Amino acid sequence: MNSIVDILKEVQITEEDIILILQKYKPALQKIMGKQVNLDFYDDEIHVQEKFKSDEFGKIKSFGALKIKDFNAMIKDGIPKEFVDALVIVKVVEEWLELLTTHEKKVIFWRYINHDFEKDKKYYKTISYEKIGEKLNMSKVGVYKIVKNSLRKIKRHNNI
Repeated sequence: MNSIVDILKEVQITEEDIILILQKYKPALQKIMGKQVNLDFYDDEIHVQEKFKSDEFGKIKSFGALKIKDFNAMIKDGIPKEFVDALVIVKVVEEWLELLTTHEKKVIFWRYINHDFEKDKKYYKTISYEKIGEKLNMSKVGVYKIVKNSLRKIKRHNNI
């Protein structure tokens, strides 16, 4: 049975599609956890800053091995489609991040993943290349190049 990322490989995906999916990672986690979350990036991965009663984030990461039939079974078992969609987004983004170096992951995290959605303006508020450069001790141009290379790497992986 094909994985979610395998299915995405069958569809021509654009950089804009990739950005949109990356931007939906944090809202997907919030939907799964049923609360606002604050994210951070260290030790080569994304971490949820809040303390939870149980290892909710660890449970979400364990969905990484699920296949499409598993997600379809969840829907048939009565799990809300919105919840399953959120799991799919988290799974796809986690798999994409595995393609990137630690440095690329950090830049993508700060540019597209760790943001807030501006409901009144209907867009994702992202950090500027300049601010990311300051945070990571890089030039604005260096950040831009890493973003573009990372998006191309993900796109190339999905459009083989």
